[in-house]
Amino acid sequence: MLYFLCFLPDPSLLFLMTFLTYLETLLQKQLNRETKSYTYIHGGSKMNLQAQLFSKFVRTILACTPNELKKKLLYAFIRKAPRLQLDDLQSSRKKLNKLTFKNPSIPYKGYITQERAATSIRKTPLRIYIPESGGPFPVIFYMHGGGFALGGLQLGDNLCRLLSSLTNSVVINIDYGLSPEYKFPSALQECSEVIEWALTNADHLHILRDKIILAGDSAGGNLAAGLALKLPRDMAIYPEWQLLISPVVNLNQPADEKMNNQEELVLSRSGMEKFHQYYFIRPEDSSTPYASPLLAYIDQLALMPPVVLITAEDDPLADEAFLFAKKVRQAGTAVYHKHYEGLFHDFPALTGIITEAEDALIYIAEIMRRYSLK
Repeated sequence: MLYFLCFLPDPSLLFLMTFLTYLETLLQKQLNRETKSYTYIHGGSKMNLQAQLFSKFVRTILACTPNELKKKLLYAFIRKAPRLQLDDLQSSRKKLNKLTFKNPSIPYKGYITQERAATSIRKTPLRIYIPESGGPFPVIFYMHGGGFALGGLQLGDNLCRLLSSLTNSVVINIDYGLSPEYKFPSALQECSEVIEWALTNADHLHILRDKIILAGDSAGGNLAAGLALKLPRDMAIYPEWQLLISPVVNLNQPADEKMNNQEELVLSRSGMEKFHQYYFIRPEDSSTPYASPLLAYIDQLALMPPVVLITAEDDPLADEAFLFAKKVRQAGTAVYHKHYEGLFHDFPALTGIITEAEDALIYIAEIMRRYSLK
């Protein structure tokens, strides 16, 4: 019924988005009056009832909206929406957290629990997704995106839910310390110690110690690839896979070169420069392989587990991901790569909203199932 809207110019799409935003405001006001402070347990944490009702409303609207229209709306929104002000990180974090909490949660047939892992950095919050029955299971350690300075457990919640379901694996969503409070290599060290903690508590977590998978999107993809280098070399831990979604694998490359005349959609020059400034104590640290896996030596890459890589056409990080895939193959490590035309950086973070996000995770699960995951 709404399919004709796919052919409308952007101003018409923006008008439709404005109308839906107005409708959202009216609904929220009504829900505020009717539900007030009622809460219930949702995915292991308290969630306001009004948020759940709104979540159901959004899911209903999305289910009736053609996918091509949703993509047009997303592109229109990305082009016109005001960017987070990275000079005021606390405000930006609050805004992003509020936005991600509104994102409708997809169903998950399993158990979602909260834990804290004691590491040398801090007590790291974790959200753990455990399949409904059976076990022990393979374990996927997931690290969210956000330029190392933004995001949290909720940002990748839907992605983790679906990844756990598709692979029949426990997913451990790591809320690593953000920069500039925790600068490189704090996040990498913290995540490696979370992995050690999980393996020590394998029985409690229903996981297999020899079925370790590293996963992350954007900045989290950088951490996953860095861990794939670090764990075999420094800790004698040998992951089975690394799942990299729109990863940044060369933090040593200037933002201007990354953009290469691309339109500033999800990522911008100034944003990438600010993230870089926040993340490193010394700029020269960006050239180390743990920060820029693309710059690792061939013999280091040869120790890495096979890679499943997801990239997108309108992503300034796609070129370095292609180079990384080529170099990893040269080292003798298998790479399974799916590239999406007409999509933007980190689109799988929109799991539950556009079908390509789900398709990317289905591809990842199929590769794992076909080549080793039992």
